Amino acid sequence: MGNAVVPATSAPSNEGESSNTSEQSTFLFVNESGDAPRYKSGNRSDIRAHVRKVSAKQFGLTHKVPRKRAGRLPRYAPLMAEGLDSDTSKGSEHHRNCPTRVPGILQAYPSSSSSLPAARTLIEFTESPSKTIPNHEIIKSSESVDLQGYRTAHCRACGQSLDRPGHKTINQKEERSQVPTKPISAKSNPVGNFGAGRIDPFSSLPMDETSSYAQELLDHAVTYTLPGIWPDEVPRDEANPLSKAWFTSSLRMPLLFHALIYSGSNHLDYMRHSAIYPNAPKPLSHKLIVIQKLNAALSDPNLALRDEVILAILILASQEVFIDKKGKRNPFNSPLQSLGWLNVYGNFKFVPQHTKAVADIIIMRGGLEALELHGLAEIIVSGDVISATNALTKPGWPQLRRLVNLITSIRVWAISPPWALIQTQASAFWSLRSYGITDSMLEVFDSIGALTHAIGVHLQGKPFGLYLGTIHRTRTAIQHSLLLLPTFDELNLRPEEEGVEKKNVYECCRLTALIYGVAVVFPVPNSHGVLQKLVTLLQTALVVLNIESCGSDLDGVLLWMVALGGIAALDKPERVWFASQLGGLMRKQGICDWGDAEDRLESFLWLESACGQGGHMLCDEAMAGSYGETWELSSL
Repeated sequence: MGNAVVPATSAPSNEGESSNTSEQSTFLFVNESGDAPRYKSGNRSDIRAHVRKVSAKQFGLTHKVPRKRAGRLPRYAPLMAEGLDSDTSKGSEHHRNCPTRVPGILQAYPSSSSSLPAARTLIEFTESPSKTIPNHEIIKSSESVDLQGYRTAHCRACGQSLDRPGHKTINQKEERSQVPTKPISAKSNPVGNFGAGRIDPFSSLPMDETSSYAQELLDHAVTYTLPGIWPDEVPRDEANPLSKAWFTSSLRMPLLFHALIYSGSNHLDYMRHSAIYPNAPKPLSHKLIVIQKLNAALSDPNLALRDEVILAILILASQEVFIDKKGKRNPFNSPLQSLGWLNVYGNFKFVPQHTKAVADIIIMRGGLEALELHGLAEIIVSGDVISATNALTKPGWPQLRRLVNLITSIRVWAISPPWALIQTQASAFWSLRSYGITDSMLEVFDSIGALTHAIGVHLQGKPFGLYLGTIHRTRTAIQHSLLLLPTFDELNLRPEEEGVEKKNVYECCRLTALIYGVAVVFPVPNSHGVLQKLVTLLQTALVVLNIESCGSDLDGVLLWMVALGGIAALDKPERVWFASQLGGLMRKQGICDWGDAEDRLESFLWLESACGQGGHMLCDEAMAGSYGETWELSSL
């Protein structure tokens, strides 16, 4: 289209100009050629559209008027539950107890905001206050709170306080005390912003494809699983040392990263369903990545012996086979069952092939003491103790020196102020040295007695107790020592030192202590099969010992053996035999009720909160059995 000259629309005159001023006609040159710098050629047939557009734009720039300032200030009113609309607010009336009764709220508040009470919340009256503030943000309260923390009533119209007869101010502290609330402790942040936000906003984790599910599992492992395995008391703003060390190592070595996700998945499954699903699609994908990266790491001499490789194999070894629950009820009320997540990992059975691989690498590294990753050596020993307890075998790994020092420390703590200088627990065993009780057994029993005292102090909430992390590692070390006690045949005594009575007293004490270990020291969750085997062995040893022929100096230890053996025999065929033997011993020793029996049991190994209820049930069965008549005659 060619160029055109057309008349443009004349601008209207201002109000201040004279009426006789002639309107000036102007012409606008419109370039419709293809080379136009400003306008695109569109082959328009009507050029007036372009003319109107340009003319209107020029008119707006020429006659632009600066925005005038409002002539009056906006009106404000207190934010109330009722009267949120401006129409209803104008009709508000003063309260009958208001000191100044002015008909309307607008008269009570002039345009200046200085006359408003300082503690009131204000909103601006526009067309409707409900449009200015969303409904979910409106404070539905007609009472204000003064700076001293007391709630008072105010007039809805003017906002002045009301001195009503019989009105009682409510202290905020008193009001909060009426509602039982539990303070929410801020969880430690193990990984900085990642722990605070619960997700990785920068996709910096060593994953090919970032998923919210994987981050949830990792967060669960770092925030709950690992701190539970290593329950140390840490400052509020610091991370758990085990979580910090393992997560930091996983960022450097992705195979450990995926192993932690796999472990978090199994732990979360058990928390939700009391079972694990390691072969579900999502955890299985991480497991396969771990296996793939492990094969690559084991083929590299520089990576094969690293602590991260050992830990990844250990996770695969310990979370494959789940032990099904057996037995209807636990005969003992075992304390601290979830400490160190023993209630979870005590149900797992180690895979022998993976366990052997871990052992081979540790031997090449120079033993457990040579491991550097925080807590790795202790976790390996703990898993070994769990396997040995479930199978009633001796642990395969030796004790760590630092754990042996914990046993010494707890024995010193148990006889230090404010506690008695002489420990009551396990003190009666020292009189049985002539019956084959060895010094090593006495040391182990003293350690168990000190641990029993520490657990009792913790359960009763007494001061000067030990931290849960210390109790957890100490009980693992003590259970390790208990399992390492040799049988009487393994002592290799000289023929003149052997004897049938010595042999059976030693063996009965060892088996009964193992029952106490499962009940109190190291309460593995699936203990039905373990207790069944121990009860059978203990019954056989007691039959050979021949309780009826024993002297009075063995009355106390026999009562302890029969009581713990009978409690452990709950829902087992040996229960009746143990109940009858308990009844006979109580009649022989002149014990009339279960309270007197517990007084004697406390000098051996006994925790009333764990064993008292089961012992009382056993005593009732002993009194109500076929020997009940003899019991009643002897008590008269």
